[in-house]
Amino acid sequence: MSEELLKGYDEHARRGQRLRQAGVLALAAFVTIMLGIYFGGVFFGARSLEVMLALQGKKEQLKSDIEQLKQENAALQKKYFELKMLFEAAK
Repeated sequence: MSEELLKGYDEHARRGQRLRQAGVLALAAFVTIMLGIYFGGVFFGARSLEVMLALQGKKEQLKSDIEQLKQENAALQKKYFELKMLFEAAK
């Protein structure tokens, strides 16, 4: 009788252990899937690393364009004031 009882208890303990292992496995799979979704969004989503790097490149290009336009503006202002002085001297 005690042998049957121990056998039943052992069987019950094994089932409990299998259920815990299945639970841990399910939790690990869930966490893995959620992390995959999160990192997929980080690397390929609207706020992704790729978008950030592209925007940084565009920012540098715009800074370069601003400097070029400032130089062109300075040259045009110089020309404007020279012409203005010639016009006033001709009066």
